Amino acid sequence: GRGTFITYSPHDRSSSRLVGYSTHSFHSEIHNTLLSSVETVLRSAGYHVVFINADNNEDEITILEQLIEDNVCGLLLWPNAKPTQAQKDLLQQYQNLNIPFVFIDRMIEGIVADYVASDNYAGTYAMTNHLIELGHRHIVHLMPNMPSLLPITQRHASYVDELAQHNVPTYDAWMMN
Repeated sequence: GRGTFITYSPHDRSSSRLVGYSTHSFHSEIHNTLLSSVETVLRSAGYHVVFINADNNEDEITILEQLIEDNVCGLLLWPNAKPTQAQKDLLQQYQNLNIPFVFIDRMIEGIVADYVASDNYAGTYAMTNHLIELGHRHIVHLMPNMPSLLPITQRHASYVDELAQHNVPTYDAWMMN
């Protein structure tokens, strides 16, 4: 009956109405549109959105840790293109805490989660087909220098498939930095 007693009181996430939205390089119109849409839908359902921009992997780690401390009930994550093991470990911690999360635009290898993205294959297929219908026969695929990123591989596969279907020559992709 004497002394200082310390007890652990875990956060009750079931009453939390806070959702984290973390992205990187918030400079494009798509980021603005997605954030605005997400915020509108979640607010109408009684949730609050915390938006955070990560400039690099270390920022993303800090953000993911802070969101757990802030007792988020969910996470929307547009992850860094080259995640570290520390980021993967934190996402595993989210899963262990039963905090649902959704990847935006890209997935992280080894982490099973919901995923929302454009139909990269169909979009590239339609665009390439349009160029062929206009009579173009020398079409090159421009892509960022991240050829293993899922959206990029989907776009390139579509480019190759559509050109092959019309017997149009393919060229090596031009990498952009």
